[in-house]
Formats: sequence, C-alpha cells, structure tokens
Amino acid sequence: MNRTMHDLRNYASSILLASEFIKMGEDHDALPQFNDIIYRNSQNIRDRLNVVLDISRIEDENLFLHFEAVSLNNLLNNIIQNFQLLSKNKQQTIITEYADDIIINIDVKKMTEVFENLLSNAIKFSFHHSLIRISTSLKENNIEIGFHDTGQGLNETDKKNLFIKYAKMSSLPTDKEKSNGLGLSISKMLVALHNGNIYAESEGKNQGTSFYVSLPMEITQE
Repeated sequence: MNRTMHDLRNYASSILLASEFIKMGEDHDALPQFNDIIYRNSQNIRDRLNVVLDISRIEDENLFLHFEAVSLNNLLNNIIQNFQLLSKNKQQTIITEYADDIIINIDVKKMTEVFENLLSNAIKFSFHHSLIRISTSLKENNIEIGFHDTGQGLNETDKKNLFIKYAKMSSLPTDKEKSNGLGLSISKMLVALHNGNIYAESEGKNQGTSFYVSLPMEITQE
C-alpha cells in the first residue's frame, strides 16, 4: 500500500506541475506536452485506484463472479490477438499448443484479466526475438493453461515471492515497460475464486519461466 500511495503522489505532483505551467501561459508551444502529462498521469491514477479497489473487494469477499460457458481456445486466441502488436514490437513469436477445444464455465472478465496478465508478463520480461508458447491440457479433472517463455527465469527467492504484493523480482522488463507489482497477486486471488490454482516453474536464471493456471472442470461459486 505504501508503494501505491507513493505512486499516486508522484502522479498527482506531475499533474499539479503541468497545470502550473499551463496557468502561467508563458510557453504556448509546450501546451500539448503539458496536456499530455495531465492526461497520462490522470489515467495512471485511475488505473492504480481501480487495482486497489479490486484488491479490496476480493479481500473483503465482496467480489461476485458471473459464470458463463465459453470456448477456452477462442478466449485465448482473442487475448493473443490483442497482444500481437506488443509482441511484434519486440520481434517475439507467440505459438499455441492446444488440447481439443474445451468449453469452460468461468467468469470471462476475471479470467481474461488473469490470462492477459500472464501473457503481458511473458512479453514484458522476455528478450527480443524470443518465443512464447501458450498451451492447454487436461489433467484428471482439471484444465491446465500454461504460459511459457524463454526469458530471464526465476531464482529461488523469486519463486518464494512471486505472488506477494510489490515483491521485488530479480528480472526486469526488457524494454523498460511499467510493472505495478500487483498483477500476479491479483491473478492468484481471482484464480482462487474459481477454486483453481496458479503456480510457476523455472529451471533458474535465463532458463525461462512457465506459469500454469489449473482450473477444475466443474466450477461452482461458493
């Protein structure tokens, strides 16, 4: 929470500073730049507050799921399509290895958030020209979705801290992308609400990482 408050203060300070320059009105050519600063940091404040509110709702058990039956393959393909530009900018290739199409009963919005976070991390923490693989499989009564990268990998400390809010990781985004340190902790909460499990495997630094989401075939809301 301290980190969130620190970020919000920085965003607000940038907005106030840009507003002061606009109020002074001495450099009209710079107005578009100041407007952009205000707009961008206002979005940052909104997004960060939405994340905090989501965490509060989950922790207070006030978040209700809305289940619907969807094609898992179609859902993943749509998410991949949304991230194609980001991966192409880093010359990364995304491939899929799906089991036969599976109809799964989930809260589409919440699980989309989980899958988007895992794919975003794979792109963010992988090197240029690398390979990212998304897989699905059936294991006993569970559906397992895997996000595999050939990036920076995890050390033992990383593995222990992965799902802790704001935990410091040994890996850094390879294009200096932003990371708020909350995505994996939120994903773990959302998967738990589906009576599922999320975990990671890595052989070590620079050996890549695989994140797995395991969901029961039949999910009921408690």
